[in-house]
Amino acid sequence: MELWPLQVSLESPRDSDTPLSTSHRSSSVNGTREPDGVTFFIIQGLSSLGDRQMIPFVILLLGYVIILGGNSMIIFVTLTDPKLHSPMYFFLANFSFVDMLFTTTTIPKMLAGFLSDVSVISVPGCFLQLHFFIQLGVTSRAILTVMAYDRYVAICHPLHYTSIMTRRVQLLLIAGAWGFSTLYPLPVRIIVALMYAALSPFLNPVIYSLRNKELQESMRRTLMRFRPATVSAMKVVNIAS
Repeated sequence: MELWPLQVSLESPRDSDTPLSTSHRSSSVNGTREPDGVTFFIIQGLSSLGDRQMIPFVILLLGYVIILGGNSMIIFVTLTDPKLHSPMYFFLANFSFVDMLFTTTTIPKMLAGFLSDVSVISVPGCFLQLHFFIQLGVTSRAILTVMAYDRYVAICHPLHYTSIMTRRVQLLLIAGAWGFSTLYPLPVRIIVALMYAALSPFLNPVIYSLRNKELQESMRRTLMRFRPATVSAMKVVNIAS
């Protein structure tokens, strides 16, 4: 899927004979014009299918309906059946809820793209979708980790399982999974910024300069010129002492 910045105005059909302006963009909501700047991305990957777009549209729509229906059924059953009021099914219901949100961040936009000739997404919408895609993906992995810990306690400490995995502990584990996924993008951005600010300048001389043979020879010649002066200075110091 390719993203291209859209810097042209989206004209109505009655204006289709008029050349598209590259200096302003017509708002699809109220018809106002905004200053220059990239405000949309054109998604071209879906339009390349041509008349065959309905085939993946139907397949993806059926898959999305199955995902929503299956996970909704799991949540409903675990909440209404008293026999399933255990930590394992509590975590499973939360995992199903996150799965529904995770797929909803991308699939509806893809379905809409199959039904339109030109699929566009705004710059804030693109970054917002990416944020929730990463956050919910990390949340699902964190809940899987919590479920693995729950099974570990149930298998390795069966006699203390009930006293360990209390309702309060369950809520704390789920809150920790959501909190970790919320804070995860921030540390990643900090680490990337530090690597870009410190590691890249540190490695650039090694990669681009010190591996250059001409530069190495020049550095050797420079050091050789300084060596006699250093030896002479040391002799003068020894004589003076």
